[in-house]
Amino acid sequence: MSATPEPIAVVGIGCRYADVRGPAEFYEIVRGRRNTVREAPRHRVELGYDIDHFYDPRPRIPGKISSKKGGFLEHPELFDPDAFGIAPRDALTMEPQQRLMIEVTWDALDDAGIPIESVAGERVAVILGYMAEDYSRERAGVLGEAAVYRGHDVFTVGGMSHAVLSGRISFLLGVTGPSLTLDTACSSSLYAAHLACESLRRGESKMAIAGGANLFLSPEGNIALSRSGMLSMSGACKAFDASADGFVRAEGAGVVVLRPLSDALAAGNPIYAVIRGSGISADGRDGGHMMAPGRKGQAQAMRDAYAMAGVSPPTSIMSRPTARAR
Repeated sequence: MSATPEPIAVVGIGCRYADVRGPAEFYEIVRGRRNTVREAPRHRVELGYDIDHFYDPRPRIPGKISSKKGGFLEHPELFDPDAFGIAPRDALTMEPQQRLMIEVTWDALDDAGIPIESVAGERVAVILGYMAEDYSRERAGVLGEAAVYRGHDVFTVGGMSHAVLSGRISFLLGVTGPSLTLDTACSSSLYAAHLACESLRRGESKMAIAGGANLFLSPEGNIALSRSGMLSMSGACKAFDASADGFVRAEGAGVVVLRPLSDALAAGNPIYAVIRGSGISADGRDGGHMMAPGRKGQAQAMRDAYAMAGVSPPTSIMSRPTARAR
């Protein structure tokens, strides 16, 4: 087997999830097996998500949401632009996921013990996953399309652009490495981490920031999932269980700071984990439907990751049929 590439170290973590601000709180929730799924907070009505108006306990009702529950952040609309040198006019029209990712990126660098000012001018990659456009749709619904369009200017365009999610962070940090925002739906953050590792291994960056964010400020996504029977009516994920009735959506953001292992050790960075291999693939037509998982494509991604890490997986693992929740 050919020489394996250098492992990549995870040296910093920033995260915001329901009842979680930072990796220490996340660890305590996981260790305590605490469930943070709850009903939508009442103040979400002001943000355009009025669950009482859209809720219907019956399955697959057009225009309705079959569950009140989710993993909700408490106040995703709150943001202090002065702390990041952002003009108030700019912050006013900034997509909340951009605000959230800025905060979590700063948290991740702080967690790694890397001063913000020390990365300016450095080849640092910023690769982030981003999918939902709830904020622009919610604004249009509340203000009306005409009012929204009349207010469009360079700030609103930048505030809702996918590209600006990573570009703004690169700009605020003053870094010169690759800056990329990608959307591969549910796998966006994993794709971001994979591409960040590749950037480090190719030498085009010396450090990388990878992660993603998800907020649902508009009811549209949950209405569509409820109509399709994909949103859990019981408000619980029960993967591989006969009683599974769908999944539960949750909000949050997560960012990791990555460095080649040798650099991390030389710098004395804290090391949470080491990534020795990763793989990406599409499922083709194997799943029978574009949104259904396919065993062959996922197995190929695992083979690629094992090969990169220089590990030979047991044949029984790679040939076993994939279990699927109903």
